[in-house]
Amino acid sequence: MLCVICILIDRLPRYSHNIEYMKIIKDHSPNNYMVIVKFRSQKGADEFYTNYNNTQFNTIEPDVCHLVYVARVDFLKASEVSAESAIVETNLS
Repeated sequence: MLCVICILIDRLPRYSHNIEYMKIIKDHSPNNYMVIVKFRSQKGADEFYTNYNNTQFNTIEPDVCHLVYVARVDFLKASEVSAESAIVETNLS
């Protein structure tokens, strides 16, 4: 599973055959969101990561795509947690 921290959504359809599901996570900030993407295989996730991590969106904007591997995601109701205490565990190995 990958967490897409900063990417244009239009890059995901090329991999739709490898994607099991996606969950868009947005907070109160404008234009601030993440996409949790669960791939059907580790190979699909690795290919997406290799092709898009740290790549520029386009030649005009300096922003780059940031991806992190995710081991587990726990979804909580807004009443159960504040924005400051939300936790995302990443697999760094």
